[in-house]
This record gives sequence, C-alpha cells and structure tokens, in this order.
Amino acid sequence: ESRRPPASTYPSAWRFAAYVPWLLAEMAVASLRVAWLVARPGGLRPRIVRFRTGLRSDLARTTLGNSITLTPGTVTMDVVGDEFVVHALTDQAADDLRGGAMERRVARMFGEAGAGGADTGARP
Repeated sequence: ESRRPPASTYPSAWRFAAYVPWLLAEMAVASLRVAWLVARPGGLRPRIVRFRTGLRSDLARTTLGNSITLTPGTVTMDVVGDEFVVHALTDQAADDLRGGAMERRVARMFGEAGAGGADTGARP
C-alpha cells in the first residue's frame, strides 16, 4: 500500500504558478550577478551559511532546497531536520538567504503561515 501525503501538503496550482515566474526572475538576476563577479577579480567571497527553516512539510523543505540550488551562486549542501547548510559565492547571496524571501515564498505556496525568516539563525 502506497501512502500519499494529504492534499493540503501540495501547493495550489495558482500559488505554484505565481512562484515559478518569481523563481525564474531570481535565477536570471543571480546569473547576471555571478557572471559579473567572475569577470572581475576579487568579487567572489565564498562562505557557508547555516539557517533554520520554519517550513514544516518535507515537500516544502525539498522545494526550498532545490530552489536555492537552482539559483546561481548558491548550492544547498545539506538539510538535517530544519537546518539548511548552503554554500554561497558572495556576501549578497548569503544576505539574500538570511533575508528569507525565498523561504517566505515557498511557505506561502504551501500554505505554511509563519515560516520564512522568523528564526533563520543564519550565520556565515
């Protein structure tokens, strides 16, 4: 017998449709930033960022981790429970993670009010 998560754990089609263009725009902006930084010496400042997420469902956490990795300049290295470990190429990418905008968008898509920056615990 296969067990499926309740339908409430899946994003609505409308919220998903709103998230995808936002993610694509973030990917485009990050691509330009990374290209600019690679072209000029000394622009890269790689760091490891750890933060805790308020996302409750595994699907929402997976979506956040994949969204981070799809964004140039960041790679989700590990997720243990509610803690994410991310490699960021620049201060800007690390600050964006600390800001929690992506997490808030994922939380909204999955109907998880209260997640997204309440206690990121982000540190370099």
